[in-house]
Amino acid sequence: MIDGITLADLVAKSTQGLMLPAHRQAAEKRVKRDYPEGIAPYGADALRFTFAALSTHGARSTST
Repeated sequence: MIDGITLADLVAKSTQGLMLPAHRQAAEKRVKRDYPEGIAPYGADALRFTFAALSTHGARSTST
């Protein structure tokens, strides 16, 4: 994710190994819809910040 990926490469990775043409077409359509320009490269700091922002602080297991 840090390096980024072009749309063409992302489609190729997302459809690799899919045997049914319907599944391949659906995956390609979904990738093109969700990532029309591929995935831009992000620095490691941005990735670490995102993980920190999404983490839950102070959550405890409530097993009894």
